[in-house]
This record gives sequence, C-alpha cells and structure tokens, in this order.
Amino acid sequence: MQAFFSEYGSQLMGNLLEHIIISFMSLLLGALVAIPLGILLTRTDKIAGVVISIASALQTIPALALLTLMIPFLGVGRAPAIVALFIYSLLPILRNTYIGVQNVDPNYVDVAKGMGMTNIQSILRVELPIAVPTIMAGVRLAATYVIAWATLASYIGAGGLGVLIFSGLDNYQPELIIGGTIPAILLAILADYLLEKLENFLTPIALRGKVNNEKDKKVLLLLGGLLLLAACSFPGLASNQSEDTVAITGGITTESQILASIVAGMVEHYTDKQTTIINNLGTTNINHEAMMNNDADISSTRYTGTDVASTLQLSPEKDPAKALDIVKKEFKDRYNQLWLDSYGFDNTYVFLVRKDTAEKYNLEKVSDLEDVADELSVGADRAWMTREGDGYPGFTQEYGFEFGSIFPMQIGLVYDAVAAHRMDVVLGYSTDGRIASYDLVMLEDDRQFFPPYDASPIINEELAQRDPEVKDALERLADKIDTETMQKLNYQSDNNLVEPSIVAQRFLEQHNYFEGEE
Repeated sequence: MQAFFSEYGSQLMGNLLEHIIISFMSLLLGALVAIPLGILLTRTDKIAGVVISIASALQTIPALALLTLMIPFLGVGRAPAIVALFIYSLLPILRNTYIGVQNVDPNYVDVAKGMGMTNIQSILRVELPIAVPTIMAGVRLAATYVIAWATLASYIGAGGLGVLIFSGLDNYQPELIIGGTIPAILLAILADYLLEKLENFLTPIALRGKVNNEKDKKVLLLLGGLLLLAACSFPGLASNQSEDTVAITGGITTESQILASIVAGMVEHYTDKQTTIINNLGTTNINHEAMMNNDADISSTRYTGTDVASTLQLSPEKDPAKALDIVKKEFKDRYNQLWLDSYGFDNTYVFLVRKDTAEKYNLEKVSDLEDVADELSVGADRAWMTREGDGYPGFTQEYGFEFGSIFPMQIGLVYDAVAAHRMDVVLGYSTDGRIASYDLVMLEDDRQFFPPYDASPIINEELAQRDPEVKDALERLADKIDTETMQKLNYQSDNNLVEPSIVAQRFLEQHNYFEGEE
C-alpha cells in the first residue's frame, strides 16, 4: 500500500480531481436540463411519453460509442466526456421528476389555486417541494451512473480514474486497476451520501425526519465547494491550447506514452514552450481526430503501415521508403500536417507463441499455423481484427486460412495471456519488452504480409511555420531510437514498472537531449 502511494499517489490525486470535475459537471448539467424538462412534461402529457422514450433510447447507446461519436463535434478531452455523461444522466432525473410532480396529490394543487397562486407559484411552492424525495432519488441514481461511466472518459483523453484502470489493463498491473476502482467506488458512496443530505435539506420539514442542522450546513458547504470547483474548471473545458503550450498526443500503449514524454522533453528543452500530454487516446483514428480538431499540435507516435491503411485508406505499401514518402505527401496535402522522419525503429505486428507450443507443433513461421489453425486459441488486437488492408481480413486472404478460435483483446494483455497458457498464439508488437521477458518465440512473416510500421512524430504545419524551433527539436530524434533501444525502454516500464515519463526523462538525460545533433 505504502509503495503504491509513493509511486502513484500524486497521479491518483490528480486523476481523482479530474474524475470529480467531470462527474459533477455532467450531473449538474443533467439536473439543470432534466428537472425543468420533467416539470414541463407534466403540463404536456401528449409529448411526455415521446420525450422520455428518446431519453431511454439515448441511455442504451454504448458508452464508448457515445464518447467516440462526440469527437468529430467536440474534439477530445473533457468537453466531449462531459456532454456524453450528461446525456447518460438525463433519463433517471427526467423520469423521476415527471413521476414525482405527476403524483403530487391533486388536492394540494387545488388548494394552491384556491389561494390564488399562479401555475409557476404552485410548482415552486407546492408541487416541487413535495416531489423532492422522488426527484432526488433520480439524481442519486444518475450520480452513480455518471461516476461509474466517467472511468471511460480517459479513452478520449479526458483523464479521470480510468487512466489508472486502463493503464493497469494495458500492462496487466492489478494494483493500478484496484487503485483506480476503489476510489471510484468510494466517490460514488460519498456522492450518494452528500445528495441524501441535500435531499433532507430541500424536503419540507413536515415530510422529513429528524434534522441535524449543523451537519446539513457542513454538507451544503461541501456541495458549494464542488460547485465552485466546477465553475472554475469551465475555462479549461476547451481542448485548444494557447500558443505558449504545445499539446502532444500519447496513446494507450507504454511505447506511445514513453515517446510522448520524449517529445515533450525535447520541446521544453529546446524551446520556451510548455507542453501538455493527452494520454490514453484509444486508437490511431482518435489520435488523428485530435490533430484534425486542433486539440493537439503534435502526434507523438504514428506508424506508416497503420496510417496508410487506416487513416489514408490506401493499399498497404511493403517498401519502407515508399511508405514514408506516401504518408509525408498525403498528410501534408490532405491535412496540413508534417510527417517527420522515423525515430529509427519498425514496430511491426508479430505472431508470438511459447517455446513449448513452437516445439509441439514445429512452428517457425506464420504459414506453419495453417495445419493447426483449428486447434489453437488466438488473441489479437481489437483494431487489427476489423481493419482492412493490414488487418485480419487481409491476413486471411494472403495466407489462405482462418483461425478456429480468435479472440479480440486489449493488445497490452496478449503477452500475459500467452505466457499464462490462456492463449496458444497471440499477435503482439515486435518492440514490446515482454517478448524477451517471457521468452516468447516470434514467428516469421514468411509471406511478408505486414507492411512496415516505422514510427514517427507528426506536427501541425501551422505550428512548424510559426515556431520552427519546435520542429527542429523533433527532427533531432530522427534515427536515434532503434528497435533494440525501444524494446529496452518498453521493458523498463512494463516489467520494472517505471513510469513512462521517468523512462523518457532518463533516456533524454543519458543522451544529453542529443545536443549538437541536427
């Protein structure tokens, strides 16, 4: 426990604060929209069913799908996460508000009218106070939903406790998964407690039990503090950075996070710019959207083979030099982005087996799998499973066979899965340090199906022209990180559990930030 807090304590507190802001603002927006709308629907019964049905339909959209759908409109970061979670919060608050106000005893409403109250006065002074317990039950339920689903916000770079959870999943570090999960549970319990106290305060005295005014005042002060915290975070909602700050995208892999920190270190060392890293962006496409929406200035880790097939939608190019020329030209012409020279390594896909499996089935190359394809369980990257060109559909055409049992997985988990005998064959990355750690056997791609995946940074052309020293700093990294070096860097983080940012800092200091090299 002490070792965990020593290593991850500051990160945990930062992620927890992000989680609170995202959850609280989503819930606040949900209440501000759903409560007035629910009251309005009690006056227009004809459309009430339709509106509530629409809210119910929105609730059924998978959380990751909704988060991803927000990116083209709002980019990456907090804003799309808050909007998506706001949508999820609507149904329980809307439905409970409608039911609560609708079920107020009509005699109370008649008395209010008899006293000369207007419709608005009747709602505010009679119906709404009586409906408070029902409405707050919906708010408390929505709070639980929002806090739970906010863990997925890290998938689009919004931060939160999901950063720890996804990092734990990617590298199979249970302590990170637990370290992110327990605070989320405690936060949900705390939120429910605070909202219960708010419910007691808002409920008319005649309808509530014994009241502890001092305790309620403290709770209200805490809620007020959260409201102030949310208000202060509004200026930071927009993902676009100032010209003095360079935003850099990372990914969900250790490698992409190490390279993002290396890029950030180089920029800060050679320029007067500050940097911010948007980590845990789930896919190449999300990284691309972050650049297209100007949420990021630099994409730290892009691979020629992946972007040729996925982003550019072109046929795979097997020649490394030609593939690099293609992405350089197309990214400049289509997107006004400069694809820089490779770091110096090719992180290609590779099929991996344990030594006992290789010996049992006499496996040396990928085509050897054909005779035993129905007998083996195979784990592969989810994105690769559906991608055209260099993905599984193209693989089956090139090699002429399909696997009998193939399971889409988070690619960070495949190495542990095969080492623990949960899988017989997995598709991994050639630069991952766990290949050597687990003594896995790499099968030769004898039909050369996989294109080159040379890694490079991308920089927005506007930034490169405005601040050429930023581009110059990145160009110092060309051909400075070969495959063996990248494997060692990944190994330090994946196996020795050193933070990617620390691995990057040590690497740059060891090489003196490549001073004197242009």
